[in-house]
Amino acid sequence: MATVTSLNNYSFAFNGFVFGGSGSPYQITSVDGLEGLPSLRVQDADRGYQDGMFSGRDFLGGRNITMQVLILSGNGNTAFQNFNLLQQNLQPQQTGTTPLQFQLSPAGGLQYINARVRSAKTTVDPEYTYGFIKAQYDFF
Repeated sequence: MATVTSLNNYSFAFNGFVFGGSGSPYQITSVDGLEGLPSLRVQDADRGYQDGMFSGRDFLGGRNITMQVLILSGNGNTAFQNFNLLQQNLQPQQTGTTPLQFQLSPAGGLQYINARVRSAKTTVDPEYTYGFIKAQYDFF
């Protein structure tokens, strides 16, 4: 697993492949599920014939991260070449995890979360044919 040592603001790296950030042909238009806590797995138990519950332990559950990406030409490549590179590096996985590194701001610094790509979707519309490719990647 390749990792990077620094990233620009609002950029990401997965297995050493950097995308997003200023000047990148990969524009991250939205990321849902990255900030905040994932859902909880609660271990509270019913109190039988009484009201309320016995308090149990709470554990963090899995996190789903949905990333919308606009792929453009740049770095000497056409939009379709850049799209192929992104697809090669963000292949859906059935097992294991890889660090998804990111830097959202200078104050946040370089962070990571262990993740795997669960799905990749591409919108094929008139903008696609003109080199404005919209894709969605779901990480878990």
